[in-house]
Amino acid sequence: MTSFTGLNRLSPQDVQLLFALSPSELKKKILLISDHALKIPSSTPVTHLSSHALVKLPYRNNSYDLLLCLDLNEDQYNLPLFLDFQRVAHEIRVFPIAHQNGNLFPTIAQIMLEFQKRQFGIEIKHIPSVLNIPSNALLRAWSQTCPVNALP
Repeated sequence: MTSFTGLNRLSPQDVQLLFALSPSELKKKILLISDHALKIPSSTPVTHLSSHALVKLPYRNNSYDLLLCLDLNEDQYNLPLFLDFQRVAHEIRVFPIAHQNGNLFPTIAQIMLEFQKRQFGIEIKHIPSVLNIPSNALLRAWSQTCPVNALP
């Protein structure tokens, strides 16, 4: 289990810091996956989805600009789920990606390698400490291609 105490108390500004969201990113179409009642200081509506029983996301390809995922259980860190995240959003950010002792989850390296093979940009991004949460890194992956719809 990856649950960190204090996540319920995150303010919208804390969530913005945690996911390293710029002011321009707050204007994008965002899907937030979390079991916590979190808010983001966004000027557009944010779609919330519980992380319980995630198998396949019920959204069309490229439905969102950003997918933010917080506090999955360690057994949910698997390649099919992360590829589904990437299917529905141009960019994903997932926190945490490490145990409270700082060790990365074992599947993170495999996920990163597979994303690189599929020509996605991927990085582990340092984030500021928020509410004394011991982990200070998130996984960021983004599409390096621009989806173009077929012309009529």
